[in-house]
Amino acid sequence: MKIYLAAATTALILLSSNNADARQEWRGAGYVTFQNQACINAGAAGAIGDSHFRTVRYRPPNISDNGASTRLVFYNSFGATSYRLLTGNLTNVYMNVEGGTTFSTTFLHSNQASMRVLQRNPANLAENSPFVRLRGQIRNFEDALNCRVLFDVTLTRVP
Repeated sequence: MKIYLAAATTALILLSSNNADARQEWRGAGYVTFQNQACINAGAAGAIGDSHFRTVRYRPPNISDNGASTRLVFYNSFGATSYRLLTGNLTNVYMNVEGGTTFSTTFLHSNQASMRVLQRNPANLAENSPFVRLRGQIRNFEDALNCRVLFDVTLTRVP
């Protein structure tokens, strides 16, 4: 019985790791800069132009087994804010995205967030691209109504 259990556990671990390895993401860091009074009113920033350091995970669509959605997560020392475009890639046109935040609890954003990417380098990201730089904007950042931020992040591929 112990041999079967050990074999089953090993197979489960191998299958799980193969699934995780099939997804491709880039991780790194950069800054979120608050661009308007709405961010200050919401308590997200002290002044227009304040920049906050964030670590970031990015999972673009249709690379490896990533599926059709685009995912971008911003972490700070207290929690994380995640955005997901259901299908396709972010472009330079604002697109509605799902937003959610986890701090002392997890909640979905009630204010519709939208994002756009102003610069992606390389422009055509591939599975073997060693890095990517993203510059873009988010409206209703962290569910703060009308709060607009500029993000500028540099990420490296995680095998």
